[in-house]
Amino acid sequence: MIRKIIVFVLVLTIVSLSIIGYVYYKQRKYNGVDYWRLIPENTLMVVKTHSFHHFFSKLSTNNVIWQELKNTPFFDELNTEGEWIDSLLVTSSFFSETIKHNDVVASIHTTSQNKWQILLILPFNKNVSGSRVMSEIEKISITKQNKMFEGFEIFEIKRKNKEKSYFTIIENVGIASASISLVEESIRQFKSGKIITQNTELQTIIETSGNSADASVFIKVDDFIKTLGHYLNEEKREYVLELSDFMGWVNIDASIKPNTLLLNGFAHSSDSAKHFLSLFSSQKPSEIEAISVMPENTAWFWHMSFSNFITWKTNLQKFKHRKYKSVFFNSKIEEWNKMFECDVEEELLGWINKEIVIGALNQKPDSAAGNVFILFRTTEERDAVKRLRHLASSAEGWYTEQYLEYEIQRLPIDSPFYYLLGKPYASISKPYFAFVSEYVVMANTIEVVKSIIHAYHSSRTLNTNTDYRQFAENIASESNLFFYCAVPHSFPSIINILKDELKNRFLENAETIKKFQAFSWQISYTKKNLYYNSIYVKYNPTNKEKKSGLWNVEIDAELTYGPYFFSNHTTNAKDIVVQDEQNHLYLISNTGKIFWKKQLDGPIKGNITEVDMLNNGKLQMLLNTNTSVYIIDRKGNFYNGFPIKLPALATSSVAALDYEKNKTYRFIIACNDNKIYNYDMAGKPVDGWQSPVTENIVLFPVFHFATQGKDYVVVAENNGKVYALDRKGQLRLSFKNKIAKSGLLFFKVEPSISFENSRIVALDSSGLFFSLSFTDRLDTFQLFSGSTEASFAYRDLNKDKINELIFFKQGELKVVSEKNEEMIRQIFPGQAPGKVDVFYFNKNNIIGVLYEATEELYMYHSKGELLQGFPISIKETYIAGDMNNDGILNIITVSGKTVRAMNVE
Repeated sequence: MIRKIIVFVLVLTIVSLSIIGYVYYKQRKYNGVDYWRLIPENTLMVVKTHSFHHFFSKLSTNNVIWQELKNTPFFDELNTEGEWIDSLLVTSSFFSETIKHNDVVASIHTTSQNKWQILLILPFNKNVSGSRVMSEIEKISITKQNKMFEGFEIFEIKRKNKEKSYFTIIENVGIASASISLVEESIRQFKSGKIITQNTELQTIIETSGNSADASVFIKVDDFIKTLGHYLNEEKREYVLELSDFMGWVNIDASIKPNTLLLNGFAHSSDSAKHFLSLFSSQKPSEIEAISVMPENTAWFWHMSFSNFITWKTNLQKFKHRKYKSVFFNSKIEEWNKMFECDVEEELLGWINKEIVIGALNQKPDSAAGNVFILFRTTEERDAVKRLRHLASSAEGWYTEQYLEYEIQRLPIDSPFYYLLGKPYASISKPYFAFVSEYVVMANTIEVVKSIIHAYHSSRTLNTNTDYRQFAENIASESNLFFYCAVPHSFPSIINILKDELKNRFLENAETIKKFQAFSWQISYTKKNLYYNSIYVKYNPTNKEKKSGLWNVEIDAELTYGPYFFSNHTTNAKDIVVQDEQNHLYLISNTGKIFWKKQLDGPIKGNITEVDMLNNGKLQMLLNTNTSVYIIDRKGNFYNGFPIKLPALATSSVAALDYEKNKTYRFIIACNDNKIYNYDMAGKPVDGWQSPVTENIVLFPVFHFATQGKDYVVVAENNGKVYALDRKGQLRLSFKNKIAKSGLLFFKVEPSISFENSRIVALDSSGLFFSLSFTDRLDTFQLFSGSTEASFAYRDLNKDKINELIFFKQGELKVVSEKNEEMIRQIFPGQAPGKVDVFYFNKNNIIGVLYEATEELYMYHSKGELLQGFPISIKETYIAGDMNNDGILNIITVSGKTVRAMNVE
């Protein structure tokens, strides 16, 4: 009897639970909770939020990223849509109650014309009619019944901005969209009985979705990538479409912070080799150690790590066979094997261990892929050296070069890693390569390989870069796949891959886009075909400076002179000359290495001049202090006969005169005993020179030119008196007119083929500009006035062979012609002093203004446009130019005991 009672109770319990379960299921279905059955199969993305008001409020009022994005038309329109929906849900007590505690879902779609469409899904808590919903919407919009579609009533909503939306109710779930066809497609999907969660991958990742996130996003990655391909130019579209089988569905839960966006979640990929992601099944995530080699000016990189590369390579072969049938690839590899009489695949991949990286530097490429590089970590460097050297030495004209103690060679194979690793590596062809630390570095151009070597040699890599290290604090230290994009650095690359229409939109919103410091996407294998995804976006509104440090050098004492460039005849680069307060002279390499330190007898006076004493292309530096004239070679040795001890204190820089243009120099210098002295290449006084006596102090070096068979050594005294001497120091030409009414600020001789067209130009401290012909004709005009100090430069900016007058005074930069016609005018905040200079870069002159009030450096093109990336924060003495002969602008600064070098992109 007891047994029967127990059985009866069990049966009753099971039946009761079944009835309750059935009723609950029917109730869920009736209440519209299973919204997935209303989402059309062609969806690219589904966004779910537990409270739309909470989500949108947090996004639109607390997140500075969204505030910045609203400055663009697309996001401004999206924000307007969000505000309308939010106001509808908040202001209406009906909507607040009927949707309360229910998910609000948006499904994202695209049309055949690649236009984005959104389907909004609003589950109600109770049974409501379409007319009841419309009566609430009519309070803020105009509605009308539109039509019946397959048994469902679709309403048209016309908002105050005249935009139309369409609405219907299916099984107590509201469906809304600006596209009536998308609403109709949702109805068809519902009536078909199909549901997209029948997809195993989607079903699995839905179960991994968290409940505490601000929003959950489900992305159909393969279709999403195909859609993105439509926005790229034809060349790059092929590369992106190659990634369309990267993975299927992924879920990422969004956490919104004030200046960051963090998305975490899972992707599912089976071991069937259908998706590229499945190649990393059972591969343990590892640290991204390659950042110890990648330069800090890396624009972007894609990093793959393996715990077992051999297994990964085997899986890759299966993946390639499924995708390409491998016939094309295998035939090419067999061709190489015959050519080099070895297993080329083994020679190129057999030594790889743990890491592969493909990336690009932020520097001007010689071609579309000129700045791309690949890094391979090696199992054993000697083995890799042996294998790659074998291939490199097989080519006619085997290329090899030494750079900073590293050997650079070249592989004689077209696109080797395209055939071995896939389409993303097709841009690397006949690459130059070198071994750096535990890595093989490869690139299309030798300049990129040298840049990576240089960065590693001078410790200017990503792992030492403050911005990257701060960014990395917010991401996992280990992963299998990692994509990193420094947005400001990558902006030129991004622009170059877009279609023209989208490219123009990006350019219009460049300022906004560049405020996104960086973006990263990490993927790590976890278990049972699940891969953890983490996307991190960092916003930095002050990220206007596009500079990256190359090196810092500490000197023994405070710096008092320099920096100046000194040409390196060996490398065609430029080294740096500075002097400290203890009168030590330093020569520093373009890589930040101190070549030597030399004691002088005092501070350098004026500029340093390059001379070629042996007429063999090897340069020396000519300079003087108050008491001596020096010639020093690049090894730090004094030239024979130097230094010269002067008979009096120097008042000008020493001038090197080469009368016959054969490197037989004369060195002329003015002293405070009002005499001008002349020395030969042995450091001896020149015989026959009469050491002319001046009336006034001479502050500027003398200037020599020859015309019509005669030499003119032009002397300008500080009171404006000017005259020309012959080779013996005797007066050859005098002028009645002077070139200054007050102290002389600037003096230059502009020679011409004819004597009559030769002239002297000058500027005095009152702002009066002088043009004095050698026939003694004087023209003047007032360039500026007032007692405030001005900074002046005189250069040909527009390449018309006529110099322009550039000056800075009281917060104003002006460029005028010699006819006093204004060409450029820039006003700076405040009326503070500044210093103007002109530098030669990329075959053009650029204007530099160091402004004291803001402690910033501004640089302008010859027509007055501000260079990209400027202004930058600098308050120290500086020099600018192409130090490394690589087409990149370098700025060298001195401050305290430190010499700093940086790139500016």
